[in-house]
Amino acid sequence: MSEELLQNIDAKLGVIVGLMEKYMGMDTRPAAIQFAERVLEEANAVVEQTIAPVPTVKEQLKAAVESNDEDFQVGDSVLYVGTRKEDLKGKEGTILQDKEGSPWFVVMFDGQPANVRKGEISKTLVEQPPALSHEEEVAVEEHLEAQQEASEGSIIKIDEEAAEYKIDKGSFKEYRNIHAIYTDMKKADANRKYLRFRASKVIGGDEATKEMCHRYLVSVQDEEYMKGVGA
Repeated sequence: MSEELLQNIDAKLGVIVGLMEKYMGMDTRPAAIQFAERVLEEANAVVEQTIAPVPTVKEQLKAAVESNDEDFQVGDSVLYVGTRKEDLKGKEGTILQDKEGSPWFVVMFDGQPANVRKGEISKTLVEQPPALSHEEEVAVEEHLEAQQEASEGSIIKIDEEAAEYKIDKGSFKEYRNIHAIYTDMKKADANRKYLRFRASKVIGGDEATKEMCHRYLVSVQDEEYMKGVGA
């Protein structure tokens, strides 16, 4: 059989196969290939159904800003999620003042106060000060008593009333008292900055907290605060 004849037969077979696929819906490919494609299609369908897309950090922050219906109080730990202040992006701070009647708050970031809008901060993305367990409360009480005993007959004597005073608003309400806030070594820097601020300014008409923070810091001879008040 000549080569030309073989080419003609091959061409005609190709035409017949094409017509079968077009008009009869027949798949003329090898069975192994057809099976493999069906398996892949079914596997892909299962994967698409079981794996939900995970939102990126940027998407989470955007959602927090757009749907911010959080209630904030003085003392809450917050994260700056806005875009207006480049130097504050991603920083954690503590609310110092709620400007009532407006969407503005004064927040302490790295020791510096800043005016921010409600939609620019979130506390759901920040770990809040934990509530003290019974064992921790006992340990704090024992520590307080030990300091009091150690200060007997010395110049420094802890103001017991101020030490036992409880701040009942904001994130710091989770602490037993001012002394527990001051002696929390895990958050010592931020907590002490907050107490120094409250000792120097009346927030929301709360003069009692200002007075008690001032008395406590003076009694423990807090170096930074004593420098600020010129003692």
